[in-house]
Amino acid sequence: MTKATVSRSEVAVYGKNAALAVFLHRPEDIVRVFYAPRSRPFIGEMLSHCARRRVPYRELSDDELSRIAKAGHHEGLVVVASPKWFVDLNGLLDTVYCPSSVFVALEDVENPHNLGAIIRSAAAFGVSGVIVSGAITQSGRISAATLRVAEGGAELLPVAAVSDMGQAVLSLKRQGVFTVATDAQRGSDLFSAKVPRPVVLVFGNEGHGTRAATRAQCDRSIRIPTTERVQSLNVSVAAAVIMAEMWRTREEGPRK
Repeated sequence: MTKATVSRSEVAVYGKNAALAVFLHRPEDIVRVFYAPRSRPFIGEMLSHCARRRVPYRELSDDELSRIAKAGHHEGLVVVASPKWFVDLNGLLDTVYCPSSVFVALEDVENPHNLGAIIRSAAAFGVSGVIVSGAITQSGRISAATLRVAEGGAELLPVAAVSDMGQAVLSLKRQGVFTVATDAQRGSDLFSAKVPRPVVLVFGNEGHGTRAATRAQCDRSIRIPTTERVQSLNVSVAAAVIMAEMWRTREEGPRK
């Protein structure tokens, strides 16, 4: 009988896109697969892989899948796998740095769903890597909730954990990366600002934003022009808007 539990050394990756991304990018990390009958049409290759590698798999009810995933939004598929670990900053730069790189840095973002949404947008808009600080990194690995909301994006780009974002910004500056703090109230208009590449875009905590000391280390601040009807945008929405603009202007190349 296939063990329908998840140990502390494993992660339950749930949701169709997130689970299939694990199979596509790190199939050797899959430990067990659980699925609802309706998922069979799109997991045939995964089940064949499991059969060849003697990886257990089992058909279950939606309620049983919810118990394993500890969430109801599993879309009929749960892949139990080795965790997706944060990398260190040097490892990220060694892997993906190039003259046109755009990096996203998240200082003290607390909500795993915001982190997942930002990773998803980062993958969509060609960001080279994501850098994270704060309590959300303490376990050393990306949470199941973040993997779910990222919809497979966390398998496509490195996510680094740092203990001090201000020091990380300084390190990036020493390596020639232009540093930009995002601010709801202050800074240059996003749509008219000239942003050199490579660049790191620094976003802050959902409540209090980027720390003043970190913001002071940055070369420039930018803001998204909006009406005055609301005070600010959710950090994942703001990040998506700014990443989209970086993607739109990518053909302009490095600019000073």
